[in-house]
Amino acid sequence: VNLMSSHPTSINPFPVPPRPESFIVNGKRMDGRGVDEMRPILLKTGVVSRAVGSSYVEICQTKCICSVYGPRPLKTSSSFSEDGKIQCDVKLASFSQHSRKAPRQDDNEKQLSMILQEAIQLSVRVESFPKSIIEIFVLVLQNDGGLIGAVITAASLALADAGIEQYDLVCGSSLGIIEGEIMVDPNHQEEQYERGSLTIAMMPFRGDVTQVIQSGEWTQQQTAEGMELCVHACSKIRTQMHNCLISNLQNSSFFVNTKMDDDNSGEPQK
Repeated sequence: VNLMSSHPTSINPFPVPPRPESFIVNGKRMDGRGVDEMRPILLKTGVVSRAVGSSYVEICQTKCICSVYGPRPLKTSSSFSEDGKIQCDVKLASFSQHSRKAPRQDDNEKQLSMILQEAIQLSVRVESFPKSIIEIFVLVLQNDGGLIGAVITAASLALADAGIEQYDLVCGSSLGIIEGEIMVDPNHQEEQYERGSLTIAMMPFRGDVTQVIQSGEWTQQQTAEGMELCVHACSKIRTQMHNCLISNLQNSSFFVNTKMDDDNSGEPQK
């Protein structure tokens, strides 16, 4: 028996599970969550040493890294602008999804980059860096649903880590209608069978929505309920982003050195 094949097979590290008979059993989804429950979120900053600011976002099995560079001067050939510019580039690793992706940029990545730029642009004080550009690069390591929200959250967190002035942190959340139920933060398997989807990006502290993406069939009541659920989810995510930034600041050498200087600034003990 010849065990060596001239056409090697590609092993899919993230196989798609078959469709279950029902996505909701006894009030619980297949992963044990309720219909209004989010997946666990892990946030980190300062993960890319050469970047001005960076972040890592992990929403269960959805994982992405964001790096921010700049502000950098615009090229001399560019037209003068009193406001700075933001450029976003989202890449999906070839192993990030269920079907292996070609290395060149595809339409999905271009659309993700455009969505990210529109969602982030309104939050950044572009007038604070005239004739300059900030570049945001996001690498998706694994996509198991809720990708747009994860990318937006990662970008805003990395901008804050870089010290870029923002009106507020931007975070994204999504939900879908599956078997007539509105499910918050659907995973990849649930997304394959949703009848409608809704994703929003917003600045929760200011109450401003920067991006809305809706598709499928929605009643007026479902739309209102879905928006309310997404806003509530974004508020939770912003709290975690704030805690992550505070924790990173407290662990930084600048904070430690400043605290030591303050402790030593008093009058000497007798």
